[in-house]
Amino acid sequence: MDDCPCRDRYPSWMVLVTMMHALSVYAFGLALTFLAHPWLSVIYVAMMALMECRLLRKSCTDCYYHGRRCAFGRGRLSGRLFPPGDGSAFRRTDLSWKVMAPDVLMTMFPVLSGAWALISTFSWWALLALASFILLITAGNSLIRGNLACRHCVQREMGCPAERLFNARDEN
Repeated sequence: MDDCPCRDRYPSWMVLVTMMHALSVYAFGLALTFLAHPWLSVIYVAMMALMECRLLRKSCTDCYYHGRRCAFGRGRLSGRLFPPGDGSAFRRTDLSWKVMAPDVLMTMFPVLSGAWALISTFSWWALLALASFILLITAGNSLIRGNLACRHCVQREMGCPAERLFNARDEN
């Protein structure tokens, strides 16, 4: 950990940037699902709420940043809502693509809704919203995680299942 520019607490500006990114993703996702059908947006909001609650309760409680200001602004919130968990459980978590299926669905739901909206009644607004959403979830996530969050993360140095999954090296 000596060569890691890790942060015990992230600066407020970094948290603000990552939160604005997340809110933008959710806002474009909400717009895309609403354009496809208003009831889809209700389902999307319910999915967002469930996913955030699951994250705060299951992952954040075992994270090093529980009760601290993490890059995503969830550590302090989780600390106020839930007691701390077992930090070693976080490191032992086996994150796989199967486990991440709900997260992938959460991302694909607005993409498919936006595609449906474009096919059923083309609008430039729907095209712009879909393109923005895809840009935010691909390049935006890469920039946020690669340059702000993960690069300075103490938990990554201690052991992070997401880091193991996304940065898996070919062992052969």
